[in-house]
Amino acid sequence: MEKYICYNNLAEMIEKSAEKFGGKIAFSLKEKNVSYNDLLSDVKAVSRLFSSRGYVGKRIALIGKNCYEWMLVHLATMYTGSVLVPLDKGLKDYEIQSQISRSKADVLFVAGKMELPEMDINIESASNELLLEAKALPQAENEKYDIDNNKMSMLLFTSGTTDNSKAVMLSQYNITSNIYALSYHEHFTSDDVSLIILPLHHTFGMVGLLLFLSLGMNNAFCDGLKITKSIDEHKATILVGVPLIADAIYKTATRKINEMGMENLINTLIKVSRVLLKLRIDLRKLFFGKITKQIGQSLRLIIMGGAALNPDVEQWFHDIGFFTVQGYGLTECSPVLCAENPENMRLGSVGVAMPGIDIRIDNPDETGIGEIIAKGDNIMLGYYENQELTDEVLKGGYFHTGDLGYIDEDGFIWITGRKKNMIALKNGKNVFPEELEELIYKYDFIKECMVYGENDGDKDLISAYIVCDKDKFPGKTDEQIKEIVDKTIKEINSKLISYKQIRNVIVSDKPLERTSTFKIKRNQKPNNNL
Repeated sequence: MEKYICYNNLAEMIEKSAEKFGGKIAFSLKEKNVSYNDLLSDVKAVSRLFSSRGYVGKRIALIGKNCYEWMLVHLATMYTGSVLVPLDKGLKDYEIQSQISRSKADVLFVAGKMELPEMDINIESASNELLLEAKALPQAENEKYDIDNNKMSMLLFTSGTTDNSKAVMLSQYNITSNIYALSYHEHFTSDDVSLIILPLHHTFGMVGLLLFLSLGMNNAFCDGLKITKSIDEHKATILVGVPLIADAIYKTATRKINEMGMENLINTLIKVSRVLLKLRIDLRKLFFGKITKQIGQSLRLIIMGGAALNPDVEQWFHDIGFFTVQGYGLTECSPVLCAENPENMRLGSVGVAMPGIDIRIDNPDETGIGEIIAKGDNIMLGYYENQELTDEVLKGGYFHTGDLGYIDEDGFIWITGRKKNMIALKNGKNVFPEELEELIYKYDFIKECMVYGENDGDKDLISAYIVCDKDKFPGKTDEQIKEIVDKTIKEINSKLISYKQIRNVIVSDKPLERTSTFKIKRNQKPNNNL
């Protein structure tokens, strides 16, 4: 097995990558290619600019689109031992103002064009012009900066799907320890090309890119939402995304298959292929070449996280020839705790714990389900200026995730729901909305759904908000669509124990509100009927 290094900090990592991979491409940009030597040179230049403007050791907020300049400001912040405050460009004005104020940021760098609210803070442009200005500065004799590997170096606001966002404090060593674990857990090579889709302000996208930079990979930014076009253009071999992206690719591909009248043929070929694979005969390229060409023939690995991936969708990607793995983590864990890999695959699970991370089930019930807790060098320092909440989730060195699940006899971890999402009924029973949502999503006319609990007087009520794809109902009125959905829910209810049955249904064509990482905002109960 290849020997990987657990770096003390990200400055060490980027210097070592330049030493090992030198002239190899680190970023494929539209206007040029950036080598690992170029990347280090650019990071050092921006670090000199930070020094000239008094930003070293300060709190540097960063907002805007995914781009090379965004990453340069990020890496220069780490290189100078300063504190990065990545912000979501999709935030409302008042949220940006709040997070700038709460983080006590000293300067705000903006990548790309953005309309910003009025704020009492110095604003800089993370642009090519900034880089040119930085490069014009004279080199210093000593360009080493003081870095405390175990102090806060990133202050990240969680997406706040159920609560107001929390400010998570991570050290550089939290991040590098997770990179080290991921290096050993998954199978990457320096010949891989990754397509950057996820927003870099979020730990899943950011740490994924840092991991790939530590391994000498070529990285390309996706052209807007043109995922398949970008895969083909850059010959990307690795795609890191969220289930919503996988669902969109799956639905587009299967719709085209159905339109061409090839559904029965493809299903038959999938069955034949599964039998052949058991005999170690892989004919998927021959059977499904036309489908994989439309998605991206160069792809060899799809990594999904951020939410539960539909097992049927994961199986379909495997069936047509794309190796697909699912992982699980949280911002507070820098972020990945466990994942599938070629040696550890179990459909529907989120894989096994990564090296150096101890995962346990706290206070399991009679079925083995309890809260998932974890311990390791990747666990956060705490919540910024909130010791009470920090003490609630960090106990005895273990981080209490708030997610419920169980670990099977082979060490595979299964997520059953979110503790805060759990609907506690008055009869003492618990209902996990995710379980019911998975049943609803099996119907192809369902775009989105959210199950939640309500009270009808003294009675508990399980409700579902369902977003339909009206294109699946040509010529049908809204009333007729509602009748079809009601019939579908009755069908689902017939297979459920009475206390889990859905009693109230809202049918709409208006999407649910989501965070920038595509998680449903469950604290906002919708009421938009067709």
